[in-house]
Amino acid sequence: MTAISVIIPIYNTKASLLKEALDSVLKQTLKNIEIIIIDDKSNINYETELKEYIQNPQIILYKNDKNEGSGEARNKGLHIAKGEFIAFLDADDFYIDNDALRKLYDIAKCTLLNIVGGKPFVKRETTLEPLTWSYKNAQNLYNNTIINYKDTQICYGYWNYIYKRTFLIKNNLYFNNLKRFQDPLWFYEALTKYKKFYSSDIQFYAHRERKLLEFNWTEESLKDYFKGFTMLVDKTNNDKNYDLHTYLYRKALNWEFKLYINAREELGVNMSNELETLLNKFNFNKIKELPIFKSVADLNNINFEDLKEFDY
Repeated sequence: MTAISVIIPIYNTKASLLKEALDSVLKQTLKNIEIIIIDDKSNINYETELKEYIQNPQIILYKNDKNEGSGEARNKGLHIAKGEFIAFLDADDFYIDNDALRKLYDIAKCTLLNIVGGKPFVKRETTLEPLTWSYKNAQNLYNNTIINYKDTQICYGYWNYIYKRTFLIKNNLYFNNLKRFQDPLWFYEALTKYKKFYSSDIQFYAHRERKLLEFNWTEESLKDYFKGFTMLVDKTNNDKNYDLHTYLYRKALNWEFKLYINAREELGVNMSNELETLLNKFNFNKIKELPIFKSVADLNNINFEDLKEFDY
């Protein structure tokens, strides 16, 4: 039986980075792994670039007929997968510890839990550093313990966990078709459906740092990003997950608000309607000790240097 299916969506990823990702899986001491690569209609001929990898029986390369987005690509991988557990690996990231998947799998089998995670890192140009988010009660993370979701409400880093495949299928946990921000929404749905997860100190995932404007933003992807973020803000308020709701607003102070301004000034895309919709979804009665911006007009003279102390 296949223990873990590692799903990797690709779209014009540099072959050198993809090879590094694949090597980090192939070096795992857990050997009953399948690697499912979903090529989302790239312009790169990966059959040539990855010829020596595709010959490996552990690797499946599936080519989409059209570009559908990374969420739909992951869904395709889920339908193909045969593993007892699912892992998601972005094509330009990699696993750190060669023993990580075996350790996470053993924990999942021992605890009978559906969601088990390790410790994430961020890969900057020359350094590899622990990746931390300033969630409330974040000190409970990476402490080799079962965590009740209400105690530590998270929504980022879905790739830092393995998931029981039957749990995902039974609960219809598939990614939506947004071009951006489909993964935090999916992760939130999975965690709130299961209501708990295991978080270990196993050095697992290295996520490459990317700057705000290094993404290939288009008007469609920008609008999808704000749509997805707004949906999550609304869900956290409706579910009364106010710790995460507040976290999302604190993040918006130094990310979404900045993205809105950069989209207008650097990319020539006006996101005023999307931002107004987002602001209307925040429950400001539950957000404490943060500077409050309730309208697009409030952001006209924003000074992000003044907001750095609130950076997530």
